[in-house]
Amino acid sequence: MATPSFSCRELVARAPVRLFPPQARQSLRTRSCQVGFKNQSWAVMEFYENFISKVQSAPTWPDDSERILVEPYTYLASVPGKEVRSALMDAFNAWIQVPAEDLAVVKKLVEMLHTASLL
Repeated sequence: MATPSFSCRELVARAPVRLFPPQARQSLRTRSCQVGFKNQSWAVMEFYENFISKVQSAPTWPDDSERILVEPYTYLASVPGKEVRSALMDAFNAWIQVPAEDLAVVKKLVEMLHTASLL
């Protein structure tokens, strides 16, 4: 299937709202047009535009398959660690002073990324 061809002006007008802030969209699309990658860049951005909704939708496989797929991650996440990353974040937070709720989200995200990297 051929990727539709858009002018640079049309690309800038078609702005994915959720993925990039306005300044980044403008900069990315202008740069893409200048170097001749407008079709590829637009196709990639269009694919990721609805990525969150695609991931959040209900899985199309049975619960048994879901359990089998998630079991290695669940096991690794259940094994207690030394919490070095969390301690470092707490130490740096003395200077940065991120609100506690936001810091908890960042800690959980880092923990999940670390666990996933062990798989």
